[in-house]
Amino acid sequence: MRIDNKVYSTGRYKFPGRVLGSYGLTGPNVLVVDNASSYYEISNLCKTCNTVGFVLNLTPKEEADLKQYYRAMIANSKRDPARSNWHLLPDEYKFVGNNCSSTVVNALKSVLPWYQSMFFPGAPTPQGLDLNLRMSPFLVKKIVHYQGEK
Repeated sequence: MRIDNKVYSTGRYKFPGRVLGSYGLTGPNVLVVDNASSYYEISNLCKTCNTVGFVLNLTPKEEADLKQYYRAMIANSKRDPARSNWHLLPDEYKFVGNNCSSTVVNALKSVLPWYQSMFFPGAPTPQGLDLNLRMSPFLVKKIVHYQGEK
């Protein structure tokens, strides 16, 4: 999720004192907060990657509430001593059930009570979230494509 030039993303990362489990399908749930330019620069390491962004149709209050949602996540986390932008969340990352997509879905649901999302099969996935947003003309103002160099 990008808000005010900050990108908030969650994933399973090695965290001091914690290890990945089940072949990397579970493990520490880490919220990483980056400046958008740094995030896209790192993402561009994959020269053939294509990234899709969705500009959402939010009121200023809804956007402020989304920011507050992520601030609350940070407040309930433990900071990585070596990386000030990494925050260990209290819940465990699970490939099925508590993943990067579920974080975005939960953020949207907290701010937009009417927001409903489809899950395949029973849990949010990046593909399901992408499809969901593409099918939400009232929520999505614009779709932006970022392409790596080929």
